[in-house]
Amino acid sequence: MHYSSLQDAVDTELRLKRNDGLIEVTATKQRDYDTSSAVSFYLEPVVLCKDAEGDDVTSCVVRYAANTGEKPNARGVRQKIAIECLKRAIELQGVVLEANGQRACLKKYWQAQTLSDEEFCPDQKDESRQKAFRSAVDDLVRNKLVAYDGRFFWPLEKMAADTDDD
Repeated sequence: MHYSSLQDAVDTELRLKRNDGLIEVTATKQRDYDTSSAVSFYLEPVVLCKDAEGDDVTSCVVRYAANTGEKPNARGVRQKIAIECLKRAIELQGVVLEANGQRACLKKYWQAQTLSDEEFCPDQKDESRQKAFRSAVDDLVRNKLVAYDGRFFWPLEKMAADTDDD
């Protein structure tokens, strides 16, 4: 079969374009439908379980991204608020780590700063707000937006540079 014959027989042809973790899907050929819009998504790593040696067994989840052309640095409003509260906690009660010279703070200071923020989980009870904070911390550490050395937390450079536009 000649290539052009195969191409003529195709009903749908998709182009996937990867740019810094963001994947854009565009229909380059679509019989009977519009091809003018694109869909963007990114793959978020998730830990499924631990193997016999205690190592993480991972997979990924497909997350829709608004067609802004940029992958979000933190999932959702809660994570963004948590990052800002981490920065405030470090400004107010942070220490300089001897190991790497990084400014960081204890989780209790970060948590207190976050839970006192009125925009973090408004109209929810304390238990729900604490659970949301723990989830935000887990997501930020897993996605390598926040570092944790077993005692202290600090924002990683990529995230800090992306959010210091104020």
